[in-house]
Amino acid sequence: MNTQVGNIIPYFDERKRPLMGGLMVSSDDMMGTLGCFARRKSDDALVLLSNYHVLHAKSGTEIYQPKETSCSCLENNKVAIYGDGGDISTNYNTMDAAYAVIQLPADDASAAKIENKVRELGYFKSENGKDVFVPGMGYIKGTAKVQPGDKVRKVGIVTGLTQGTVRKIDAVIGVTGTDGQPNRQYIQMITIYPDPPYLKFSEHGDSGAVIVNNKNEVVGVLMSSKNKGLINGDTPHSAACHIHTVLNKLGLNIFSAPEAKITATTPVSGPAPLMITLDSSSSQLGNAPIIDYLWTVTVKGNMAVTDTFKTPSIQYSFNTVGKHTIVLDILDANHQSSSAAIEVEVTVAGSSSSFAVEVRENEQLLMGSEPLSDFLQLLKTSEKGKDAIEFIHTFQTEIFQLLRKNRKVQLVWYRKSGPKFMAAMVKGLYNPNERLVKEIDGLTLQSLLLQMVAVLEEEGSTGLKEAISKHRLTVYNLLHDHNTAKSIFEAMSISQ
Repeated sequence: MNTQVGNIIPYFDERKRPLMGGLMVSSDDMMGTLGCFARRKSDDALVLLSNYHVLHAKSGTEIYQPKETSCSCLENNKVAIYGDGGDISTNYNTMDAAYAVIQLPADDASAAKIENKVRELGYFKSENGKDVFVPGMGYIKGTAKVQPGDKVRKVGIVTGLTQGTVRKIDAVIGVTGTDGQPNRQYIQMITIYPDPPYLKFSEHGDSGAVIVNNKNEVVGVLMSSKNKGLINGDTPHSAACHIHTVLNKLGLNIFSAPEAKITATTPVSGPAPLMITLDSSSSQLGNAPIIDYLWTVTVKGNMAVTDTFKTPSIQYSFNTVGKHTIVLDILDANHQSSSAAIEVEVTVAGSSSSFAVEVRENEQLLMGSEPLSDFLQLLKTSEKGKDAIEFIHTFQTEIFQLLRKNRKVQLVWYRKSGPKFMAAMVKGLYNPNERLVKEIDGLTLQSLLLQMVAVLEEEGSTGLKEAISKHRLTVYNLLHDHNTAKSIFEAMSISQ
């Protein structure tokens, strides 16, 4: 939706809640850009910052976003009450800025969600020693002084996101008065020239936008554009007033969001069960203390499990093999929030490669043992035995392959002491009169079989699923009713 104001057609005049920088704000017949938010030093009131020529009005005048009436809805667009602005005389002005105290309707809950961010501002992050721009929402990170040559950005309601280079920080700027205002002269101004591919840094209507450096620190407030009537080879450029001048004269503090950071005091990868300890002590404060912590632990698997904690640090034990995420959200007294995330990787038996070696060794130990070879020969003398031999020959390779490569199968096998039970089974074949081992480390052979059957049916081939379904009851009964390998042989009509 575009609304024409004079000769300007704003490209962004939507009604937006919660409020944020880069939106249209208006007072009476004037409109411009909401720069960012600040706190009034005298009473800590939350205020929005823009230009005086955008907000200029008598004390108590209502400020709207986007404007007083909206052609598409009947919502109350009042967002603030005019507070104060810098003196504007005909000569030697050092700023064009003003603020309005946030005052949303009583039924508007978005006030508690206001964060000091600017739509489309984005941010820079370091990758391989280079600063890489990340588009999207950008959070204000405080204030800074600016120097010639600095790269800066802004988001206005007409030209949107643009980037430029600071040329002067002490320029003298003349502004032609409009709407009955006199011509004015400004000193100690910042001049900014657009960087390619931008042909201009700003346009009328962008007034009030904050100028930020590559750290998203505010360095100025945009106040004018010079895109026409250029002489002596000059090119389009814009002017802004220094942010510290604005804040000092208006008695404001720009607050910045905290930055959440996660510190791991234990390894975040390793075999299950993996106990990790994380804390938020390295998080950076904004302009207010952190008042709330929220850790969200998501354990991925067949059914994702999510746990939450509201403490500065946490301890958590992971038993599920795979990659899992932990997100930390922090909130400060200015209602500014920040998030950070970390990935946890849980492996089986130290590492997947060592586990594969262990499975292969157990396979060779079991399938290559002389007692098993003798046992297989004896099985051929009965129908039950022939069925067992067919199952072993058909699915032996697939089962051991799943043990080596399938994480779900590995997890059950490891957690239920499969390797130890296999070693005990081989020992039982060498000594058929010895009592079978049916419990190891508090885990039962029955629980191993039940869970291995379930996971093999889930992860195995159709043929394996059908074979397990056919034989599992027989196996359960044999192991439940008999305590030695010899008695199992006899039950299958084989004597030894």
